[in-house]
Amino acid sequence: MTYVLGKPFVVDRYTIAIVSRQMVGANPVGGRGLALACSKEPAYVVVMDAQGKTFLDMSGAKVPLDMVAARCSSVAKLTHRV
Repeated sequence: MTYVLGKPFVVDRYTIAIVSRQMVGANPVGGRGLALACSKEPAYVVVMDAQGKTFLDMSGAKVPLDMVAARCSSVAKLTHRV
């Protein structure tokens, strides 16, 4: 399982980015085949404005930066765009 940061977009005075969880699984089929199963779903929302960043899980609860950054290191490099 990996976490990836989507391209940030601007809405009014906020910059918003989605952190998605990606999963890929593979199972051998027969002697020479391979079955793949893939999924991608949103895990966190990053909301930025001039006051800073807020990290939310998909239930809307605030989450600490270090928890999100531990799963997706590129989150720490995000900057607010006006």
